[in-house]
Amino acid sequence: MGYVGFDGQIYYLGRNDNQVKIRGVRIDLSEIESNALKIDGVRQAKCIVSDKKLLLYYTASEPIPDIRHALSKNIPANRMPSAIIYLDDMPLLPSGKIDKSALKKLPVPPNDYVPPKTDMEVLLCNEIVKQLKSEGVKIDKISITENIFDAGVDSLSIISIVLNLNKIGIPVSFQDFYQSPTVRELATKNFKLKPMEYLQYGGHNTVVLCFPYAGGHPHSFSLLTKGISNADVVGVNYDYFDRDTSVEEISKFFVNLVKDYENIQIVGVCIGSAFALETTYQLEALGKKVEHLTLIGSLPMKFPKIFGYIINPWQLLTPSMLNAALSRLSGKKVVLSGKFIEQFKVDTQRFFSYMDRRKKGNIYAPVRLIFADGDKFTKGYKKKYTRWNRYTGGSLQVIECHSDSHFFVEEIPLNLL
Repeated sequence: MGYVGFDGQIYYLGRNDNQVKIRGVRIDLSEIESNALKIDGVRQAKCIVSDKKLLLYYTASEPIPDIRHALSKNIPANRMPSAIIYLDDMPLLPSGKIDKSALKKLPVPPNDYVPPKTDMEVLLCNEIVKQLKSEGVKIDKISITENIFDAGVDSLSIISIVLNLNKIGIPVSFQDFYQSPTVRELATKNFKLKPMEYLQYGGHNTVVLCFPYAGGHPHSFSLLTKGISNADVVGVNYDYFDRDTSVEEISKFFVNLVKDYENIQIVGVCIGSAFALETTYQLEALGKKVEHLTLIGSLPMKFPKIFGYIINPWQLLTPSMLNAALSRLSGKKVVLSGKFIEQFKVDTQRFFSYMDRRKKGNIYAPVRLIFADGDKFTKGYKKKYTRWNRYTGGSLQVIECHSDSHFFVEEIPLNLL
């Protein structure tokens, strides 16, 4: 709502509806109220915002024990009120309307704290609290029965939590948090590895297929793809496949997944470039057009051999040595789980073996190479990038980003994909 001033300027006064924005989500208070009124026994319902929390007050002949469950059938978890409070009568203004100011002055009953008991509950609580503290939220503990969105979690928080949990071998997904918004519910889920995650899905004609770095997982691309519209975005999970499964076999799996899309874009980060390359070869062999192939932070290299066998230098490193090496490449200290280290070594071996087998090839799709100017792993790329000609046979577009990290995939401008 606004008005045009005498000076010709448009002045904004505010919204003329019942919508608010909490935790980055726009919420229609009227929608919550109308759904509450549909619940048997509810006479009046009023939803307000107090201290950045969503509160629903209702009147009925007596308190309704399962009102939260009934309301959750029609209201998504991230739009549910932090508290649903029973009143004998609503405070009213002289006009007969509900007095929202009076509601805000009423004390809010505290949520009962239920501590974590199982190892999984403890782990999930610790990760959520750690993430919220890093965002400046004053929190020391979270009840396993509390809605995580009420505690302050939002979509960006979930991305970080999912990334951290996947790094230690728990294949939780972004969707799991919306389907099971309490720690108790999350902890009972049977987390199963999947070959990929749809980071964005809308039945589009375009797909962006993303292969991560060694040991990486689908959510490595979560922030990068957040601004992509009108495309389905698929992140690959190498850990799903047996360690003896080749690059060619894994690529064939994803060729069958994306071949029916009208527009196909392939992205590979570091060792993911081998999978991106092979997937493009196979798609073009089927007569499918790849809109473009993007290889990030990757260079073909010489492979040391002894008696004809490839020596993978990463396989020779102890866990502490590997932690130190990847800390140097990332620009910050990292402590990797044993599961990540094992998968990292499997993925690098796949890369070395494939690039040695492939030798050369031709690609019709335009190829974009993205490097970070301070990436120690691809140092000297301005002279070395032409090595990719052997595998693509075509022209190469080189794009430079500013970063000192090898794992700079989340820093790439969205318009490059």
